[in-house]
Amino acid sequence: MKAFLDQLRVAPLDEEALKSLAPNKFAYLGDVIYELYVRNYVIIKEKGKMNAINKATVRYVNASAQAFMVKALREVLTPEEWKVVIKARNYKSGKGPRNSDLGEYRYATGFEALLGFLFLEDRIERLEWLIARGIDAIDEGGEKS
Repeated sequence: MKAFLDQLRVAPLDEEALKSLAPNKFAYLGDVIYELYVRNYVIIKEKGKMNAINKATVRYVNASAQAFMVKALREVLTPEEWKVVIKARNYKSGKGPRNSDLGEYRYATGFEALLGFLFLEDRIERLEWLIARGIDAIDEGGEKS
């Protein structure tokens, strides 16, 4: 990402700017990051037509599944990571869920915020490990979305 920002002559966020970023901005970024990783996984795993691929993707990309994932990962998150989740979960964005209950929606937002935070911290290996463990938890039968 640094090389990309260098091409645009934009500096990455420094530590102070990163710490002052609103949780919904982390979640905004984390949402697309998570979707990209899941789509990559599903495209490789699912050999069917696009309808089957879309259905497989939705199994992982919905508030219920993401809330399940972050709760399943709780024991392996650092205190700093859990703080990002909770801060985003408690953030009042003014927007509510469309297809889930409010609690699941807020935990899902916390999960997305964690991914956005890790991405901006350039902790890609950790981000990928957490996504993989979350997908494993769903694949092992934990969430039936």
